[in-house]
Amino acid sequence: MRFFLRFCPYLAVPLITALLSLPCQCLANRQDVETVHKALSAFYLSTNGDSWAHRTGWNVTTVPQSMAEFNQWHGLRVVGSTLVRIDLPRNDLSGSLPPELGNLSGLRALVLWRNHLEGSIPFELGNLSSLEELNLSENHLEGSIPSELGNLSALKRLNLIDNQLTTVPPELGNLSALEGLWLSSNQLATVPPELGNLSSLVTLMLYDNQLATIPTELGSLSKLKGLGLGNNQLTTLPPELGNLSALNSLGLYHNQLTTLPPELGDLSSLKTLWVYNNWLTTLPPELGNLLALESLRLENNQLSVLPPELGNLSALKDLVLCDNQLTGSLPRELGKLSALTKLDLSRNQLRGSLPRELGKLSALTRLDLSYNQLGDSLPPELGKLLALDNLNLSDNQLTGSLPSELGNLLALRKLNLTDNRLSGSIPRSFLQLRWLSDFSFKNNAGLCAPADDEFQRWLRRNSSGRGGPNCAPSVSVEEESALPVEFAIKGNYPNPFRTSTTLRFDLPWPARVGVEIFDVTGRLVIKQYPTDFPAGWGRELSLREVRLPSGAYVYRMTIKTPGDQFTHTGRVVRVR
Repeated sequence: MRFFLRFCPYLAVPLITALLSLPCQCLANRQDVETVHKALSAFYLSTNGDSWAHRTGWNVTTVPQSMAEFNQWHGLRVVGSTLVRIDLPRNDLSGSLPPELGNLSGLRALVLWRNHLEGSIPFELGNLSSLEELNLSENHLEGSIPSELGNLSALKRLNLIDNQLTTVPPELGNLSALEGLWLSSNQLATVPPELGNLSSLVTLMLYDNQLATIPTELGSLSKLKGLGLGNNQLTTLPPELGNLSALNSLGLYHNQLTTLPPELGDLSSLKTLWVYNNWLTTLPPELGNLLALESLRLENNQLSVLPPELGNLSALKDLVLCDNQLTGSLPRELGKLSALTKLDLSRNQLRGSLPRELGKLSALTRLDLSYNQLGDSLPPELGKLLALDNLNLSDNQLTGSLPSELGNLLALRKLNLTDNRLSGSIPRSFLQLRWLSDFSFKNNAGLCAPADDEFQRWLRRNSSGRGGPNCAPSVSVEEESALPVEFAIKGNYPNPFRTSTTLRFDLPWPARVGVEIFDVTGRLVIKQYPTDFPAGWGRELSLREVRLPSGAYVYRMTIKTPGDQFTHTGRVVRVR
């Protein structure tokens, strides 16, 4: 050592200093471990840790030897010598949050959503200067949000959704790094204007509260992309919202709005605008300037007129205006919405004919115009809607025959034409609609289905017994004279049978035919549900049942006509 000090004097001082500091560093590290353990122990006991869903590694009786050991505790993460995350969502935490959490000075994330925490948020959380994420959503926290949270200069995400909080402090406006603020589903009556100072804010969710007004200062949030104000008590909106140039989603549903400020037309980035369930009576024509808009929902208002400017919304995919008081005719400008996939104008008071321009909506998959007063015949241009999946024109006053072009709608799965005044025969082109599974056209006094077997089979398959024709097929004088004069059973073939047998019979009228099969003891063994048949010769009904043992059986046919019902019995033999 003397040699070392004699020949290397320039290394002596740093070396001695380092050696002397080792006990101090160890002591400091030990103090950190004890501080963290004490805070976590208080947290465990205060939130009834013994009842947690997952608590692997949590030992509140013995202090760990190092910070690294906390990584073995469920939900904790340590980086270096610092506890940086507590992640315990959906873990059955109950009780209250202890003030000792404020001593975890290096904590970056505290995530405790969907638990059963009660009481108030401890103001000591404002000491967590490194905190970037605080998520206490879906608990039972109450009272005011502590003003001390305004000290969290590093905070980026604050989520307090679905609690019972009543007050937002103005100090939250100091959170210059905050990008997301979720305060929905609480009991907030006001929000402070200082929230307009959150220059980094991208998402602000305030829906499902008791807000009657919102501060004009929110119009200063230049980076805001999502604003949720639905399910409050708003009666007006500040025109300053039109300054939110980055906004792409605006939720205003379930309020008491009677008008919208025309300045909303300046939201050039807006893609989603939902204002359903309000008291709107008019729409500003400036909404036609929202060229990026993709979804516009305005159902359940008191609108009486559609501004033609809506036809300028070239990016619009979803337009819902059902349950309003719209009158007059459908604006032809709707045909300009080339990107539209869903158009719902049901339950209004629209009159006149369907504009031919609707046939230009080549991307449309759903068209619902039911429960209006639309009249005249259907335009053949509807047959150009090749992507259409669901067409509902029920409960109108449509007249005339169905255009054969509807048979071009090969993607169609649902077609409802009930309660109109349509007439004539259903076009045979409907046989091309192979995907159609829900077809109803009842209560059209003059609308009938072709009586031939091919169409009747198609009809039985695609109407599924719901909403079939309500009138007998038209029969000419020549055809009438060629029909059977009485019901006649031609027997079944083959008989005996192995796998199936076919009943043949003549029908003088359209009828619904069902069959039951009984064994020799009179026990019902098969019941075949009724099938509709048109009048004619040689109608056939196939019976197939491989489960029956060999033997003799009795079948009973039930024939139900519009004015009568009768039965016929016969005998069949099964061999195996």
